[in-house]
Amino acid sequence: MSTHRSGRRPRRNRGVALLLVILTLPALSLLGIGLLGNATLEGDRTIAQKQMTQCLYAAEGGLARARWALLTTGQLGNVGQMLPAGISSASASQAGATTGAMAWSGLITLSATGSAGPYTRTVSAQVNPIPPASVDLKNVITSPGEIEVKSPSHAQSIVEGKVLTGDEDTDLSACAGNHPVTVANVGLLDAPGTINAIRAAYSEITVTSAQINSSSTVSPFIMDGSAGTAVYWTNDPGFTISNGSTIKQITVMGEVIWLVQEGWWVGKQFHIVGSGPNPRLYILASKNPSNGQGFDARKEMQTSGSVALLVITDGDMDFRKECVLDKVSLYGSVVGAEGGQYFAYDIAVHDPWIDTLVARGLLPLVVGGAASLASVSGSWSSN
Repeated sequence: MSTHRSGRRPRRNRGVALLLVILTLPALSLLGIGLLGNATLEGDRTIAQKQMTQCLYAAEGGLARARWALLTTGQLGNVGQMLPAGISSASASQAGATTGAMAWSGLITLSATGSAGPYTRTVSAQVNPIPPASVDLKNVITSPGEIEVKSPSHAQSIVEGKVLTGDEDTDLSACAGNHPVTVANVGLLDAPGTINAIRAAYSEITVTSAQINSSSTVSPFIMDGSAGTAVYWTNDPGFTISNGSTIKQITVMGEVIWLVQEGWWVGKQFHIVGSGPNPRLYILASKNPSNGQGFDARKEMQTSGSVALLVITDGDMDFRKECVLDKVSLYGSVVGAEGGQYFAYDIAVHDPWIDTLVARGLLPLVVGGAASLASVSGSWSSN
């Protein structure tokens, strides 16, 4: 009797499924590893792209901060100081200089580098400095306030040159000479800020009141700018010469800038004598905070030897006795003279000199004026 087993699979089909699984698993593993690797690479690329974008934004922010640093401090070297996170470096250069005071003429190149992770990005651009509204100093007398030059009968004052005033009550009709008066809005100049800027840009020579007080017509104090602009600095505080028996005298050679903090006050005859070619003296005096005086000549004052004089103060300016200033430009918050004055502006000397002072950023700008740094088209670059 035979047994029929037609419902069972043949033995030779056993293990085929297991073999398929064994063969498929490595392939699936390799596929998974590949997909995981691609995902990791994509993640790395995303992170790298994000960091490079952060670098660019940080560098652009560095340029914006550099403009702010220049406008608020006026110093090229301050651009790279106290940088926030993400800005690894920043610089400003003008005419090859990377430190010192910014000049209001001549293009400035700004550069900033941003960093994130292992990446850095540097951008640069040029800007054109535009100063705030300036005051026209090409006048014999300029003031935002009243100008009063008295002419008593015994000593008539003479004023030769244009007069610019911010006070409509200014009347110089009693003075002799050709002095057309223009009434306009005249800004108050920032003497303290400009004193600091000039001191930062130049090495100054300290001169004290005592040194000038010991001078005389026989032994004058020498201010020598014949080898290049010389800057003298007085902060006693202020400059004060009390009354005495001898005339005080300084001799000026070349271009001299005399910076005086907290008022210029002289109670004795004072002579300014020029020597050599083209002598020029620019006195910049900040006011005395206790009385508002900036420049006060209590006795006779005179210039000679073809020296040109420019006097600027943010305080009051007074001349109490007769004086002869035949090449002069004066600026004060108010200007007064008691009589017997001779003030004359020399166009041929003062106009080009004032232009060079403006170009070098050595004249005070208007208090509260708005300056700017205009971008130069096509100068932006990135690497």
